[in-house]
Amino acid sequence: MAFVYAHPDDESFITGGTAAHYSSQGVEVYLLCATRGEAGRTGIPPVCAREELPRVRTEEVIRAAVTLGISEVQFLDYRDGTLSEQPTGEMAGEIAEALLAWRPHVVVTFPPDGLSGHPDHRAVHRAARRAVALCGERGWTVPRLFYAVFPASFWRTVGRDRPGVEESSINVTLELGEAARVKLEAVRKHRTQNHVLRWYLNFPEEEILRLYQREYFLLDRELSADSDVSPTCLFAGLLDS
Repeated sequence: MAFVYAHPDDESFITGGTAAHYSSQGVEVYLLCATRGEAGRTGIPPVCAREELPRVRTEEVIRAAVTLGISEVQFLDYRDGTLSEQPTGEMAGEIAEALLAWRPHVVVTFPPDGLSGHPDHRAVHRAARRAVALCGERGWTVPRLFYAVFPASFWRTVGRDRPGVEESSINVTLELGEAARVKLEAVRKHRTQNHVLRWYLNFPEEEILRLYQREYFLLDRELSADSDVSPTCLFAGLLDS
């Protein structure tokens, strides 16, 4: 499976449990990151100087990837904060190259709203979607394209005023079990981004782990070659194919 995201940390904060869950079952897991996160903060208190941030965030995501069992991390090296200014076709072509090399059965990226409305996230959604179509034109049809989402109940639990996705529209809810602890370990590797997490990592650890027990996905039925999904597994019917 391949995750296509915008910044170092997206892989852990959004779907770290899914990566850990499937890698522990022997699934090859890959990550494509469009930037090295140089527009982010340096941590509170600062972990590094501003000019060191791309290097430090690259090291953070690689450490998190090892924790999650991700086999390979690739970077597109676009500048953080500029993805909405990049030609979608160009970015899609680069994403397609990586997907064609990996040939994943499952691709996971942002939903159309980017989860948070972040312009970089939304740009990656558009480019990843086009990349999946390009793969079909170039000889590899991606079986399933999923969008990682948060239900409205998640945002209510953490006290954030965001709409989320109605649970009735979610196609797959993945129960993570012990992978929730691995996700939390990976999240903590991103020390420069501790300000992002402060609003819920101040919860007692057991509450965080309860929050991390599930991850949620929408299936793109238009671009998925195999849309006969189970409500509890991204790979149902695919692992033995």
